[in-house]
Amino acid sequence: MPHNLGKMEKKLIQQVVIPSFVTAIAIVLSLLLAAKQHYGSPTFRTSIETFLIFILPLFPLIYGYITRDKVGAILMGVMPFWGLFSVILLGESDFSISSVRWLTRAIPFWLVLIIIAGLEGYFASKRKISSLFVAIGLYILWILWLLSGIH
Repeated sequence: MPHNLGKMEKKLIQQVVIPSFVTAIAIVLSLLLAAKQHYGSPTFRTSIETFLIFILPLFPLIYGYITRDKVGAILMGVMPFWGLFSVILLGESDFSISSVRWLTRAIPFWLVLIIIAGLEGYFASKRKISSLFVAIGLYILWILWLLSGIH
């Protein structure tokens, strides 16, 4: 029985704790970037934002491929972006007419990003060459979708 408990703890850490930790880091970084008074250099902020744009969606791909953990890889893709969207949504909490219009565009946009990142983790966790190519294609699609929403 104790041996089985160790496996359950390891699985819990893999599937919940690690994705939650990555989510917390993503949210903290986004909050720090939102608080511009903490950073004197716009170049530094831009560097961090660029890093997040290209690295954060790679996490579910890397995590899924290394661990083969489908649940954890999906969570690794979904949770950070759901958290970032929640932070952004809370920042737009005035709910004026323009805010409602923004929400009607933002919610579908972010849902697509969240779904793509979750699928990316799922396919990477299969650890087959064809699934890995699908996961890489989803990563590229994620980047293109994000860039299409920047005006």
